[in-house]
Amino acid sequence: MDYKNEYCAFIDILGFKNILDNFDEALKFYKGFINVVQGAANVHDQMVTQVNKSVGELNKEISVEDTKVEYNIFSDSIILHSNDVFNFFFKVADVVSIIIKMGFLVRGGIGYGPHWSNANGNGHFIVSQALRDAVVIEEKIAKYPRIVLDSKAIDALVASDMDIFRIANLLIQGEDDQWFINPFFFNPDIRPNILMIKDKIIEYRQQTFHDKYLWMGDLCNYFILQRLVREKPNKYYGRDINYAEIGIDEICNTLEYNTNPFLFYYPKFFLVAAPLTFNYSIDKNVYKKTFNENYKDIIRQKSNKRKGEKYNNKF
Repeated sequence: MDYKNEYCAFIDILGFKNILDNFDEALKFYKGFINVVQGAANVHDQMVTQVNKSVGELNKEISVEDTKVEYNIFSDSIILHSNDVFNFFFKVADVVSIIIKMGFLVRGGIGYGPHWSNANGNGHFIVSQALRDAVVIEEKIAKYPRIVLDSKAIDALVASDMDIFRIANLLIQGEDDQWFINPFFFNPDIRPNILMIKDKIIEYRQQTFHDKYLWMGDLCNYFILQRLVREKPNKYYGRDINYAEIGIDEICNTLEYNTNPFLFYYPKFFLVAAPLTFNYSIDKNVYKKTFNENYKDIIRQKSNKRKGEKYNNKF
């Protein structure tokens, strides 16, 4: 058989259809977008190749074909696929970051399973269970501006030899138990995103899709609050936060627009090993647990630390 089990992402650029009414503007944006994606892809591939060569010196020879991530762009949809776990998720996070920087949000899904594709001078052909599952996730599960992983993709990720420290940067869990790509992985300075989201929250207050911007606003606040989330998880997960008192009411002013803010769980926050501070114990099993199980385990560890119990932290 000439197919492989691969990861496949289907990404929809939200709002792109609206600018098609002005085709000149849409085409200008689209050509610029393609140039940026292609340029970033070249830099990205060179960087990942060097990383994999370093790893390969210790483990095995890794060919360019083994780490290749192929992508197709048509109108407002993007398809990426690969059987290399780290390079694939790294590339998806890169693409999402680029689109957000250009002022658009995205929604999509990631599947894992049998995938066959063939490109020749006459066209590009794809038959894929992984793509089918990714499309279903985008249409029925994602709901908010995020790229959500199908359960089979999560299973394959956990079964891979990628350690927790490499995965932790890439995935965030929502209250609905869904894991999605960290949209800020390549955007450590999220202030431009904050300003855009704040304006949209106000502009679309009466629209049916207003909740999508509230969701993104709460995600921005989560990253602003990362130190508090790590040090006082019971306050964050108990929704016992006065944003004005801690000085970030100017960020998205979540409490003004959303009296029941969305909550998130990002393992990276709790994997920061620092001297003279409490270090949590986390492993890849977090990706198989529910949101409630994960955040309650964090609160439990912190609570037991206050009681003087010691943990064998995995660092």
